[in-house]
Amino acid sequence: MSTATQPVNSPINLNKQRKMIEQKEPKFLQWSRENEQIEGHLMALENVEITDKETGDVKDQPRYVVRDLDANLVMFLQTTTLARQLRKEHVGHYVTVTYLGEDRSVKTQGNPLRRFRVLISELKEIDPDLGF
Repeated sequence: MSTATQPVNSPINLNKQRKMIEQKEPKFLQWSRENEQIEGHLMALENVEITDKETGDVKDQPRYVVRDLDANLVMFLQTTTLARQLRKEHVGHYVTVTYLGEDRSVKTQGNPLRRFRVLISELKEIDPDLGF
């Protein structure tokens, strides 16, 4: 009895249906309203170059990337408070970040301290490097 094998270079089941999701331009969240919230998987914590509006100096600033419940990417810059609460080892975890408002009695780099409530899943749920 002989068994036919598929040649190595042949296409793999071209009739298979694939569900496609449109990848929209990432939304940039600036935390302007109290109780503003983002929920989803933390996909990345990466450095981006930011130009200081007053001095024109360019500096690296950490930025978070979250894939929300609708599979949209949402980005926001790291703040002093978020740097302590949401770290690189949380990439791949499900997170909920809620902006609680400013504490004007505490200043960081001349600005009022922004307060957040951060919830992080106990276990890593996805591997962003592998895409799932």
